[in-house]
Amino acid sequence: MCTKISYRIILLLLVFATLSCTQRSSRQAEDDGFSGSQSCIQCHERFYELWAPSFHGRAMQPVDTGFVREYGLPESSPMEVEGKLYGIVYEDSLMVMLEKEGNLLLKKYPVAWTLGGPNVYTFLTLLEKGRLQTIPLAYDMNRQAWFNYPESAVRHFVDQDASDQALPWKDRMYTFNTGCYNCHVSQVSSNFDLATDTYHTTWREPGINCESCHGPSAEHIRVCMEAGEGNVPDDLKLIVTSTFTQEQHNSSCGTCHAKGSPITKSYVPGESYYDHFNLATLEDPDFYPDGRDLGENYTYTGWKMNPCVEESDLHCVTCHTSSGRNRFKDEPNQACISCHSDRKETLAEHTMHQPGSIGSVCINCHAPSREFVGHFIRSDHSFRPPMPEATLRFESPNACNQCHSDKSAEWANNIVKKRPRGNYQEETLYWAQLIKEARENQWGRLDEMLEIVSQNRYNEVV
Repeated sequence: MCTKISYRIILLLLVFATLSCTQRSSRQAEDDGFSGSQSCIQCHERFYELWAPSFHGRAMQPVDTGFVREYGLPESSPMEVEGKLYGIVYEDSLMVMLEKEGNLLLKKYPVAWTLGGPNVYTFLTLLEKGRLQTIPLAYDMNRQAWFNYPESAVRHFVDQDASDQALPWKDRMYTFNTGCYNCHVSQVSSNFDLATDTYHTTWREPGINCESCHGPSAEHIRVCMEAGEGNVPDDLKLIVTSTFTQEQHNSSCGTCHAKGSPITKSYVPGESYYDHFNLATLEDPDFYPDGRDLGENYTYTGWKMNPCVEESDLHCVTCHTSSGRNRFKDEPNQACISCHSDRKETLAEHTMHQPGSIGSVCINCHAPSREFVGHFIRSDHSFRPPMPEATLRFESPNACNQCHSDKSAEWANNIVKKRPRGNYQEETLYWAQLIKEARENQWGRLDEMLEIVSQNRYNEVV
């Protein structure tokens, strides 16, 4: 009995230490001008109410009794990972991962934080040297089941002979402090000590808070208080995103919704994405040669291939709220009709599906959703039409066969080619073939490749 009580006390202390050691002090926040999302409620209560339960507000949550009670995730059966058995149990309403070898209990890992939602939740435990590590078990909300997370991350490349391999769950790629943190917590510092290989990562708040996009708000609060109720200062002392250009909006969202690598230490909303990040493009094997997603690429690379973005002032906040919601969730076609009003009267002719059917919804053909590694679901933000011939050549997906899974790509391609302007696939097929050859070190058409690059003939991503 004493041993059990002692363990519970230790478990509670470990969870408390994990949660508390990461929070910046109020004094630190004041020193750098940040005041936290709570300071916004007095004047922006409605915005706060929308933000708090949103994808941004809940980008990272503590796995405390409140989380356990709200989500009610079940315990898991033991799963084999790297020759050992892992399972999720609850002890005193706290989530714990058990590590066993046969029937022998090797270790208990208190689960402190969760990332994700609404489709998948991954979880973090505190390891030695301050490392917050992704545990090997994740929860799929759609299937209502736990699954082996490292195994689910294995990709099946088309252009390479060797298959991808699952990484060990304690690999640095799954260490929160090395990569995930910037887009799941606010005002973060990794505080990595190279000499000791130790982290003391701190952040102002879990989730993406108001100041992540609007900048530090302490001065904003001061000038507004001094101006008095009903008066608006000439200078709000804040980044006002409503005045952003298309490129500024897209850059601000792209910092988290892109697959890329940072080239500077810090980014300020409103600055150019490319001044601070190197965007992954089609040389990356996580893309099929035609630019469709094979692995996890987030959305920004596809977005930069989007003809609507190139030819209009469309930006992320046109369709999404600042808290990440879809403005047109209930009427998705309304997002497109504002620019493509002619399609409203010719919807059946254009889509070859009856109005009100699944096939008549614009995004089902132009931004289809697919499940990728890790059970994550993404929609194709390139907005390009279905290209079944690319499926035949490169094994990339197409929207026709995602719905008509009982039909072949040849069947879909024959229908597409008989449509008006049925040759629309040709340009993509041409440059995608060149990308495929370059990946395979086939340089017989190097002159063509160099000419395309030197003349900026295609989209900047291509």
